[in-house]
Amino acid sequence: MTARTLKKAIYGSAVIAGLTTTWVVAHAVNSPSKQQQLQTLRDVTIAALEDAIQHGQEGIGPLPVNYIEDDSDALQDDAMMRSLWLRLNNGPTTQASVMHLMQETNLQQQREATYAASALRLEQAGGQSPTPATTLQWSRLGPQSALSEWNGSYYDGLDGGRVATIRTDPANPKTVYIGAIGGGIWRTPDITLTSPAWTPLTNTLGTMYIGSFDIDPTNSSVIHAGLGDFWEGNPGGVMVSTTDGGQHWGAPVALNSTLLGTPIHAVGTRTVRVDPNDHNNILVASDIGLFRSTDGGATYLPIDLPNAAPYGTDLEGMFSIVYVGLSATGQSQFLATGNYACPGGYPPSFNQPRLGFFVTKCPDPLVAGQPVRLVERGVGPESLRYPKISDKDVA
Repeated sequence: MTARTLKKAIYGSAVIAGLTTTWVVAHAVNSPSKQQQLQTLRDVTIAALEDAIQHGQEGIGPLPVNYIEDDSDALQDDAMMRSLWLRLNNGPTTQASVMHLMQETNLQQQREATYAASALRLEQAGGQSPTPATTLQWSRLGPQSALSEWNGSYYDGLDGGRVATIRTDPANPKTVYIGAIGGGIWRTPDITLTSPAWTPLTNTLGTMYIGSFDIDPTNSSVIHAGLGDFWEGNPGGVMVSTTDGGQHWGAPVALNSTLLGTPIHAVGTRTVRVDPNDHNNILVASDIGLFRSTDGGATYLPIDLPNAAPYGTDLEGMFSIVYVGLSATGQSQFLATGNYACPGGYPPSFNQPRLGFFVTKCPDPLVAGQPVRLVERGVGPESLRYPKISDKDVA
């Protein structure tokens, strides 16, 4: 975030002059006294960000603390703060937006194919081509480097995007695929070379937001990709598949579930795993739960995982899925990680329309047979703002 954006976000504050371009999303490792002050500043800022997001405001100021000059060179990224600022600035992401984008991409590709066919017929009939030959050449202008990270720090190198997934070809371990959060899926035929050649596979997809992907164990031309960044807010929540190594991609399949009888939609995918023993069995970890396809990616249904009381049948936010081998009866076994949602709420997420943050405990009381106030969760146990959405009895 730039200082200009920061000043706009903190409207009404009388202590802007001392701000730097990095304090919002980083904190320093300094003396205990300054570290404590910086932590206090962070806590107050997070609370203000939550409140601004909850009430649809455009900024967070003024804050009831003084800003502390942070002159340390030892900075580390504060992903929580950064994600809250992004949510405040950009608003919630939606599954519908990426579905619409991909539909428009498909329509544009159809229009271009129709135009190319018409131009070819015109040329074959002896007419003048609508795009005559030319000697003009295009020159690449960039951007060719990105030395500034989102948290304001700089580094000596080229930024190729945050890689979230790496897969190897089941038939050839030298062939490697990577998926970048904002850069699509890429493939190199030989990762052992000093300078591997990478080819993009998602230029026709319509979006570069790759949350995760996996490769069919029986056919490396078949790739199942989940869209949507789990952290930065890039929209997704859908699955897409290719059967020709990325030259063409099928229609998106939405990951949808229900919460208290109301349809809800995933906006991020975190892990995609194809069963190595059954390529039709595909597991997907999303921001609203675990999904499974038993038909090779044609459809996906949510899986209700066993929950400890008092969570009942409430949602989980899933993260990692790992294959651990066959059971004694020959069934594939997987381990999955995630976290519960508070009863009646969304799992922890920065991207859902109804915001859900990460907390160490749900609000009390969670007593069987009594109504529970459903919540938009705060960031820590000290956060006591739990606005009511509706009532639900805990079974």
